[in-house]
Amino acid sequence: MIDTGNLQGNIVSKAFVVDVLGYPKSSFQPLTKLEEAGGTGVTGHKLIPQGAIHLTWYYSNSTRVFRDMRFLISEHPMYDLIIGSRSIHQNRILDVPNLMTKLVPDTIPEAEKDLEKLLDNLNDARAEIDPFETDVLAGDLTESSDPARWKVYKDLETKVRIADTKYMGEKERIETWKIQEKEKKSGKKDHKAREAFLKEFNHPVPDPKLD
Repeated sequence: MIDTGNLQGNIVSKAFVVDVLGYPKSSFQPLTKLEEAGGTGVTGHKLIPQGAIHLTWYYSNSTRVFRDMRFLISEHPMYDLIIGSRSIHQNRILDVPNLMTKLVPDTIPEAEKDLEKLLDNLNDARAEIDPFETDVLAGDLTESSDPARWKVYKDLETKVRIADTKYMGEKERIETWKIQEKEKKSGKKDHKAREAFLKEFNHPVPDPKLD
């Protein structure tokens, strides 16, 4: 979520940091005096950060990466991640190139080739983590039994998540364009394609943007 009205700073939920990204609580960094005072969250509740952490993130449809951005850690899981006003303006986030790159017929084959490469990367990452997951499910690998190998496993989990996010983001962009273009030419909605899109991406086909 991008919140231009959030003056407190970037916010990330504790559950997302610990359960999804796999960071231990020991990685939480101390707050500044100003940050310790807290602020008001997007729902109006009082937000007292539990700590801070630096994260690297990106838009799935952009070539730009935002590195080592500081986030305040919140107990409230209303949103996984919120980008505040200061970072939006400092990093010109709303001007990110390629964020909503428009596809045209001539670029579809190239985009689909890129999609194949992203799928290959995802499959490679999954193959890399498979032996670790087998040991975890069998109970042969735990954080206490082999801390070093467990860290490798958690790093591979992150690698798989990133590869999956990139692949699914690009696939969604291509499928959206195909459906919108087909409907534009036929003058009617493709309900079958829309149902398949909803099933795969868990949300309806976005309305086409006006030129």
